[in-house]
Amino acid sequence: MSAGQIKGVIFLVALPFLSWTLMSRGWRDMARPPQSAPAVVSAKDFAHEYRSEGWLTVDGRWASERAWVSPGPNSKYNDYTNVFVPVVPDDWKEGDAVHVIAVFGEPSGIAANAWPAAHLKWRGPVTGTVAPDGVWDFHRMFPSLTLHDPFVFIYVGQAPSDDHGKFDFWFGIGIAGLWGTVVLIALARRRARGGAQAQ
Repeated sequence: MSAGQIKGVIFLVALPFLSWTLMSRGWRDMARPPQSAPAVVSAKDFAHEYRSEGWLTVDGRWASERAWVSPGPNSKYNDYTNVFVPVVPDDWKEGDAVHVIAVFGEPSGIAANAWPAAHLKWRGPVTGTVAPDGVWDFHRMFPSLTLHDPFVFIYVGQAPSDDHGKFDFWFGIGIAGLWGTVVLIALARRRARGGAQAQ
C-alpha cells in the first residue's frame, strides 16, 4: 500500500470518527439540564453524589504532592501552563480511588513548577466546569493513581457556556459535510476515469 493510499484510509476513518466524537459530545453538553448554580459534592462521597452535572463544586483535600504540571518549565510552550491536582477525601491514602482532578491555570511555566510545593496541605472546595471526555490522557499523567469512574477533570474558575456544546455539535456536522464532499468528488473522478478508459 502506497503512502497516498495510507493517507486516504486515515482520512476515511479519522474524519468520521472525529465528526462523531464532536457531535456526540456537543449533543451531550446541550442535553444537560441548565444549572443556575454548581452542584455541590464531596470528594469522599463523589461516586454516590455526582449525577453527570457539568458545573461542580467539589470539597476535599488538594493532593498537591501528586500534582502534574504541563508543559514543563523548560518547554518552549511555557507561556501558559496547567497544573493538575487530585482532589481527594481528607483521609485519602495511596491506593485509594481518585475521582476528581482540578485543573488550575498559571501564567507561566516557572510559576506553575513552584505551585505544588506552595500548596501542600491545602484543602477546600474547587468550583468549575467538567472537561469533555477524552481531552486529557490521565493514564499518562497519573500512572500510579487509582482512577475510578465516575472520573472528571474540573476547569477551576470556569462557568458553563451553552455555546461550547453548540460549537462542538455544529463543527462535527461541518467535518461530516467536508468528508462527504471529498468522498463524492473522489468517486466522481474515479467514475470519470473509468468511463474514459472504457472508450
